[in-house]
Amino acid sequence: MLPVSSGTDVNRSALEKARDLLAEAGWNIEDGRLLNAEGQQFELQLTTQNPAMRRILLPYIESLKILGIDSSLRLLDNIA
Repeated sequence: MLPVSSGTDVNRSALEKARDLLAEAGWNIEDGRLLNAEGQQFELQLTTQNPAMRRILLPYIESLKILGIDSSLRLLDNIA
């Protein structure tokens, strides 16, 4: 079941659960960065061809950054 949220603030309980699951998988936050046992930062690049998706993905990226994940959005050209 997906979590229910008003969308007006950070979903702290979901972030805490995500942090706990990441820690179980060997990822820990150090100096605001999510690192594995080898000291490599968790990086994620989201891509889309739909510019309207930015409205949805940018808040998601901000939540990932709270978890220490280095995330970014890349808008791809729509080549037909």
